[in-house]
Amino acid sequence: MLYVIADDITGAAEIAGMAHRYGLSTTLTTSVPSSIEEGTDVIVFATDARSVTAAEAYAMTVEVTKAVMAFPCTDGDERKLIFRKTDSALRGNVCEELQAILDNSPYNRALYVPANPSKGRIIKDGTYYVNGTPIAETDFRFDPEFPAVTSSVAERFPDLPFANAESKTDIDRAVASALTAGDTLLAGAADLFCSLVEQLFNKEPHEPLEKPSPLSLSSPMIVVRGSTQSKALDLGMPVETMPMDVFYERADASSWTEAILPRYTKAGSAVLTIGDKEVRPGKDAAVYLRQTMAEVCCAMLDAVLPAELVIEGGATAFAILSRTPWHTFTVTDEIAPGVVRIKPLDADIHITMKPGSYDWGNLFA
Repeated sequence: MLYVIADDITGAAEIAGMAHRYGLSTTLTTSVPSSIEEGTDVIVFATDARSVTAAEAYAMTVEVTKAVMAFPCTDGDERKLIFRKTDSALRGNVCEELQAILDNSPYNRALYVPANPSKGRIIKDGTYYVNGTPIAETDFRFDPEFPAVTSSVAERFPDLPFANAESKTDIDRAVASALTAGDTLLAGAADLFCSLVEQLFNKEPHEPLEKPSPLSLSSPMIVVRGSTQSKALDLGMPVETMPMDVFYERADASSWTEAILPRYTKAGSAVLTIGDKEVRPGKDAAVYLRQTMAEVCCAMLDAVLPAELVIEGGATAFAILSRTPWHTFTVTDEIAPGVVRIKPLDADIHITMKPGSYDWGNLFA
């Protein structure tokens, strides 16, 4: 069995979708279950470690790692295999999260490979590039919590071993080296996970397909645009934009909720968005905005449960799901890379999520 600990919910969903694509029995959870269903190949733990302080991220990862180590080894497994899913754009409390796993597992070292060559994100001579541009010169420099102030991986994460990776061959080589060593924790992005699955489960490379969307825009739906990198999206449904007074914390979120609910219950669908506003820098502002979006969204879910909930942005998705009673999910569709549709075990709703920097694929086609 492969245990994946992800630092945000959309990254966890992306990994679960990939495991599903390879035909592996996969569970996605936002909590630690008391047991794991027999026959599970991959279990993905979604944490919110990217959106909290470094100390909180360490404690959060320690809790999950200890739980993983407490599960009995499955038949044929001689040791626990853990993969740490991190952001592919160098965001997050990476060093603290990896140290938490190393301190509470048999792993002696970590190898960090955040490159995603399949998406034009590579590490060459220690510099991280996004489609040929150093990351510190891209829009990632405007990230409110983890701005890309340098393109050097070594400067961003001093003393953390990493691998240059410009191609799938480089990724495969890093995975093979770690598996041979046996005591090396692999941490990184989706391409690294795919290579690990192919080598660990003897799977052939399996490229994602642009599948027809399972969504119908005529179905009751809430779409939450929670990312600072959201792009314009016309879905032909009512758009509810965060008022300026709420955005700047001059008014309570309840005032926005009260205005939205009558319109939403009548229309049955809505797009919930922060809107085209200036970036409010700093973690406190980011936390406030996603918690406000979560509060309003959950009030809408309580009023009328739609057939579909679509969420853009990992921190916002976790803030929303943490307010619901839904903790364990099965994967139903991988529509495009990173665009994954899941279903709670105990609710009649489908939830589709994607990272803010990824495209929607055919989801709304």
